[in-house]
Amino acid sequence: MKRIRKSLIFVLGIITLICLCACTKQSQQKNGLSVVTSFYPVYSITKAVSGDLNDIKMIRSQSGIHGFEPS
Repeated sequence: MKRIRKSLIFVLGIITLICLCACTKQSQQKNGLSVVTSFYPVYSITKAVSGDLNDIKMIRSQSGIHGFEPS
């Protein structure tokens, strides 16, 4: 009877540890598009339409659009 009780306590302890390990905070991934524009009017319109839903960036004025490499 003592052996069954010890085994039951051990199994319940393992189950409790597994349940507690599953309670970690999961990282949230940002949903939305990443938009890159080439000049300011397009950037401004895209930012106004999109709001905070998407990540809008503009290519620097010194770099050309032909040298842009998407990551």
